[in-house]
Amino acid sequence: MIKLNTKRVQEELAKIKGASVLHTATSTIISRGDYTIYIDNPKKNGKALTHKMLWNEDKNGYPMCPAHLVFRYQVSKALGAADE
Repeated sequence: MIKLNTKRVQEELAKIKGASVLHTATSTIISRGDYTIYIDNPKKNGKALTHKMLWNEDKNGYPMCPAHLVFRYQVSKALGAADE
């Protein structure tokens, strides 16, 4: 288990070109064009196997085009990079 790091996640998400990132008390919302992805903020002193466990699929919309799938991949890759 690793200690989850919100700052590291935010740094990796900021590297995604054309994406806008909004931080709220409970989530990080990242969007590009007409597609939005919700990532839960880790609980204080939270631990998990990976940062990808923060992905909140219940709030995300269904990908409607290849660009949405590419964006989902980029966000997933950024969450994976936050583990390193």
